[in-house]
Amino acid sequence: MRLTPPPRQFIYVLGSDGNVRGCKVGITGNPTARLKQLRSSSPCRLGFAFLATVENSAGAAVEREALGLLARHRTEGEWCRCPSQLAVAAVNWAAARQGLGLGAITDPAVADQSRGGGRSGSSL
Repeated sequence: MRLTPPPRQFIYVLGSDGNVRGCKVGITGNPTARLKQLRSSSPCRLGFAFLATVENSAGAAVEREALGLLARHRTEGEWCRCPSQLAVAAVNWAAARQGLGLGAITDPAVADQSRGGGRSGSSL
């Protein structure tokens, strides 16, 4: 019997051009599709400030704790009015508190290629 590896999950911090809208902490299985979805309803340019792989079962817990650390900056849902660097620090801190190492990805296209997807122009 061949075991199938669990699907990859990504945790991200999405930033807006000039921090007009702030930033968003979230998890997804498909970074390019998620970015496309969020861009379609945003009046400002969005891009990944941070993208990392996380164990599938741990993504929600890291996201929840990071958003808790950013509670005073939260505006709506998972959006925060703070510099994206602060949100990235909160994600890293939340992962470290749970004993997790995050596999940071500097180019979102790498994540898509590992899933069999295409390139994405997702930088700010």
